[in-house]
Amino acid sequence: MRERVLTYLFNIACTIFFVLLFYFSLTMTGYVPLDLSTELISFRTDNVLLNGIGLIAVLVISVGIYALIKKIGLKIHTRILAIVISLCSMAISMFWVSGANVIPDADQWNLSFYANMFNLGDFSGFEKGNYIATCPHQLGIVTLLRIIFSIMGPDRFLGFRLLSVLGVGIITYAGYEIVRILTKKNSCAEIIYLTLIVFCFPLYIYTLFIYGEVLSTAVLFVAAWILLSSLERFSWWKAASLMICSGLSVQLRQNSLIVLIGFIVVLLVKIIQEFNWKRLVMIAVIPLGLFLGNLCIDLIYQKHYQEDAYAIPNLLYITMGTNWEEQNPGWFSKYNYTVFFENDCDPEAASEVAMADLKEFINYCVEHPDYALEFYKEKFIAQWNDPMYHCLVMNCKVNYGEPQNPIAASFYFGEMRLLTEEFMNIYQLLVYGAILYWLISSFRKNQKIEDHVLMIGIFGGFLFSLIWEAKTRYIFPYFIMMLPYAAIGMEQMVIAIYSRIKKISK
Repeated sequence: MRERVLTYLFNIACTIFFVLLFYFSLTMTGYVPLDLSTELISFRTDNVLLNGIGLIAVLVISVGIYALIKKIGLKIHTRILAIVISLCSMAISMFWVSGANVIPDADQWNLSFYANMFNLGDFSGFEKGNYIATCPHQLGIVTLLRIIFSIMGPDRFLGFRLLSVLGVGIITYAGYEIVRILTKKNSCAEIIYLTLIVFCFPLYIYTLFIYGEVLSTAVLFVAAWILLSSLERFSWWKAASLMICSGLSVQLRQNSLIVLIGFIVVLLVKIIQEFNWKRLVMIAVIPLGLFLGNLCIDLIYQKHYQEDAYAIPNLLYITMGTNWEEQNPGWFSKYNYTVFFENDCDPEAASEVAMADLKEFINYCVEHPDYALEFYKEKFIAQWNDPMYHCLVMNCKVNYGEPQNPIAASFYFGEMRLLTEEFMNIYQLLVYGAILYWLISSFRKNQKIEDHVLMIGIFGGFLFSLIWEAKTRYIFPYFIMMLPYAAIGMEQMVIAIYSRIKKISK
């Protein structure tokens, strides 16, 4: 009973969240300039009628395909299909990686630079004020790059991108298995998921990104698959695998911790409902994996740590998330670096300044609630309503020493870019709408907390995005995690429409 109540309450919160997502996606679209000169998001008003027609067209085609399959009695082996689609998604990713011809920029460049320096025996990055000292959370990615560069040679970014290509295949297949467990082997939902994932173009473009977005998401998908499978049938290898995935995902991307907390919430609710030592083991392996991951990094770099070299406190990122210096509130403004270095890299002194600024912001919001409402509304839509999720602007430093594939060039600056943005606008709207339908229909069902295993992480990501430094890129992994739920919701819509048509035609 307690599990049902908690799930019901969470469903209400998620429904409100997705009502907002669907409304803003229906009425406006976020985008970056065609020349990719800035990461800042601008907005254009959408034609609600055209968006509605686009959604209806997708549903009509889906119902038609479903009716045809039912009529001819076609049996589809979805697991084989999932393997084929996974291989196809990897092939598309490989084509993109081989022809886009872009090189790392900004933080990506820093990670690559220090990976090379460490391999050469230069660990000055750990000195006070240097990049690694101020951002030690990047050491997981740096270590992975060191391994790749040791095998393939300095600045051989292809190795990391090949791992991202593999990550796309893993996301495709593991997501299929997640849908398979959540729907009790509903082949229609499984096929819809595979269709959605293969047409998620930003996923392919992010394979160029020398960062943890694709790889960490792939590891989290595997972790969610393992967790769901362990709730059906526990085994020690599943516990060990979840431990490894937990540690690895956070080393690849620190925000993975939000999703792992969601896993712990699921297991805790299951234990509260009915104690089971096996579930307690699955809870324990998650923090154990985090500990072992950090321990490995510490063992590798312990002798290079500097006593007077401190990391930028998290409070500075939170306070930076309250600025409105640019057109998008909470955007990166270098506040974290500016305050930290102005205070001689002293975390306590910098935190005092940040706390004072944060209190000033909170007091202003209390005195001017209209400002607070507008601030968080704009921050919300700037992050969650760009259908391309910064995929191009994060990977747009073209290496002009070599030719760019004409298709890739068109994706960046030509007609295919415009077509893809329009397609993804309807795609995003469909995903948000399908999940909203699934959430609303769930009120009539006896759902279990594990049905929300990834949704808890998505909602946690939403809450986190309100307080942290804002950037659309940070939202992309959560969008990928929405696709299994979108597939389930869309399957329910297709069946409902098909059943209604059948009743009318009788």
